Amino acid sequence: LIHFYKRHGRMDLCDINRNILKCLSKKLDVKYTGDLSVELIGKINQKFGVVEHPQDLDSLQRVFHQLGIDLSHIDFQKVKSNEELHTYLLLDFLNVLFEALLADNPDVFNQLLLSYRAKSLRGKNKKSSSKSSNREDHSSHGGEGRRRSG
Repeated sequence: LIHFYKRHGRMDLCDINRNILKCLSKKLDVKYTGDLSVELIGKINQKFGVVEHPQDLDSLQRVFHQLGIDLSHIDFQKVKSNEELHTYLLLDFLNVLFEALLADNPDVFNQLLLSYRAKSLRGKNKKSSSKSSNREDHSSHGGEGRRRSG
């Protein structure tokens, strides 16, 4: 990006976003389309093992939230409406993430995926165990749903 800035004397987010998209498309072996395509989002989500709605930007946001990565500075609604600044913020983050995880040490990326999957499974187990414990509370107390104090 520094070279781009020096050559042109200005920073045009649209051009920068296109360059980052080209890099991401090449890294993830997706056809470059000039925008944050459904196919590219799907490939990114696929890398994180997203099964439900893999081509959905919200799924990607949930993945990062579950990993504990704070992207609150990125307004995903503005990304969906192709607002250049927020699209840049997301693309830059994704580019740096994949550069670090894929190019330098693929094992680190695999560990990140395992961490995400473990957190995802724990979340699902908590939901199912809380549902079953609620059913037990209702059935073991005559349907009252609360414990009697001694």
